[in-house]
Amino acid sequence: MRAIGSEIKRFGAELVLIGNGTPEQGADFDRKDRLPFRLLVDPELVGYKAAELKRSLLAGFRPRTMLRFFNALRGGYRGHGIRGNPYQLGGVFLILPSGDVRYSRVSSELGDEPAAADVLTSLEEWATGLANSATT
Repeated sequence: MRAIGSEIKRFGAELVLIGNGTPEQGADFDRKDRLPFRLLVDPELVGYKAAELKRSLLAGFRPRTMLRFFNALRGGYRGHGIRGNPYQLGGVFLILPSGDVRYSRVSSELGDEPAAADVLTSLEEWATGLANSATT
């Protein structure tokens, strides 16, 4: 999602990463990775549970997960160790100002992210609808 951060801002939206580590781990992660968006932490997994995100002991050992990991290493990414709950999987959500969820994708394994185009399309459809309703 990092790659589409500027596109998200173009629609007047904000990209926010929610990690499951402690505030100290979040600050360390943010400092080392120089995130171009806001980072929040949820060490009690309240949001993860509310969003019904999955946990998996084996998620890191699936062939696709290992391939993603090696591709990331080949691309220059160097992790900074495990922070938070390593078994907690994530998701991507487009939450409207009204609190309604416009788009959601729950990860089924580590590194399972939606195509950036899918997120941008959903955001664009929302923004277009908002603009159309403002002109009528």
